[in-house]
Amino acid sequence: MWGSGLSQQPSASFDFENATEETPLYTVVEKMPEPEGGLTALYEVISKNMQYPAEVRKRGIQGKVFVRFVVTAQGKVESVEVIKGLDPALDKEAVRMIKLSEEQPGWVPGQEQGERVDVQLVQPVWFKLEAEKDEHQDSSDGQQHANHLNVIYNKVEEMPKPKTHWDPFNSYLKENVRYPQKALAANIQGTVYLQYIIDKEGALKDLIVIKGLHPDIDEEALRLLRLADSTIGWLPAKIEGEAVNARVVLPIHFTYDKKKVPVFVGATHISPDDVSRLIEFEELPVKEEVDGVLVYHKPEASPWPEGGVWELEQFFKRYLEYPKEVQHDAPKGDFIIRFIISAEGIPYGEKILNGVHPAMDAEALRLIREFNLERKWTPATYKNKKVAAFVEVPVNYDFEDDRGVIKKTESYTFTYKNRKGKEEVADIYEDVEVEAIPRGGMKVFYEKMYREIQYPIMAIKQNIQGTTYIKLLIDEQGDVVFAQPVEDKRIGGGLDEEAARVVLLSKWEPARHQGQYVKQMRIIPINFRLQP
Repeated sequence: MWGSGLSQQPSASFDFENATEETPLYTVVEKMPEPEGGLTALYEVISKNMQYPAEVRKRGIQGKVFVRFVVTAQGKVESVEVIKGLDPALDKEAVRMIKLSEEQPGWVPGQEQGERVDVQLVQPVWFKLEAEKDEHQDSSDGQQHANHLNVIYNKVEEMPKPKTHWDPFNSYLKENVRYPQKALAANIQGTVYLQYIIDKEGALKDLIVIKGLHPDIDEEALRLLRLADSTIGWLPAKIEGEAVNARVVLPIHFTYDKKKVPVFVGATHISPDDVSRLIEFEELPVKEEVDGVLVYHKPEASPWPEGGVWELEQFFKRYLEYPKEVQHDAPKGDFIIRFIISAEGIPYGEKILNGVHPAMDAEALRLIREFNLERKWTPATYKNKKVAAFVEVPVNYDFEDDRGVIKKTESYTFTYKNRKGKEEVADIYEDVEVEAIPRGGMKVFYEKMYREIQYPIMAIKQNIQGTTYIKLLIDEQGDVVFAQPVEDKRIGGGLDEEAARVVLLSKWEPARHQGQYVKQMRIIPINFRLQP
């Protein structure tokens, strides 16, 4: 079984790594490339031609391979590469499938401003050991849904959800739940994990308990879900806007207060791939003793780094590198750094869980220690008291730069007028090792932008809204020294100029290349929307 979804990047219009002024390489265009005959035709070609390597099948390996490629203005498939692999044999097969798609079914090129252009796409290709058919397909009407392959996805872009959405759904469960008296008397509480399929028509199928608590509680969880299904119903999962079959897990929590009054806790769907870790955490004790100190696995309030989790994520994305000794032959993978934040907010005891390579593990440990030296932590609390608690940080070694090998980077000159109107010339790198990013990350950047923006009166009167694109130059100090609307992306009404004004005020972490800070050109979208 395989799955697919064309990954678009709505926050950018050009690929800054590979584009040049003469031959821009887009990642988002007005009309994206499409397989001839649509996604269904592409699905069918891959389904018929994919060969699951025998040695991989024997080892029980399954999952998805992310393949990046370019659909040229002529409809050719070029620059095919794996950016996140699974197994060498599966990676090779995924690349073969994408290359095959140039001929079968073929591609309709993307268009920007009415012209065909080169567009870069990312295609995740799923490998599953068993193809699962929809045994409940109603063929009496003689028609088959467009996605006739009946693939069942564990990962989707948009999860299936109740037709009423989650708040009314959980309220309905709360009103109808009956806590079994035998279980209540036996002080049994916890979570029942239900797994089922919501097919592309919104029908619930194959409902089972994958982890139960007590026969009576398990049966009540099943009754509740069936009741909600018959009364409320479901909206199917989607990939690229297309309804698909999805396997999901719903954790239903059975708990009560000090007076044995049942308390209902709402829930939403999670992927089956994420369940095992949740169950492992659930089975951990609230706390354990480590070197004579009680350390909490489950505090009421978790430790919090200065700047928030977002700051920690951005720190690793920016500074994590492949060590020199493994640059040319480095494995990819994910692992966990676990450490303790003391009741005084002091980090200690860093160690790697399920490491990838000794040198890479050491580099990750160096980084987390550097982060912890530079930033303070707010300690965890339990029953309003500060306590020591475990922290786990996921680390991903999966780069898109040929596993850390430094590439030759070309530069070009750009002439512009600075804020004082003086003409200056800058050397701009087409490809850098570390991209310039706003201080605090893109989320903080946009929050600040929208606080500063003043919607022009002319645009309000003329009801003008939309997205403008701003071309900006970030210097070695992280200052924006030039910001100007992209001419063919203007939306008018003074919005383009207002966006450029606000972007000019922003502060950035400068780009880096060969160990030095360098200037970099970026193009970013700014959205203007009038509230009804």
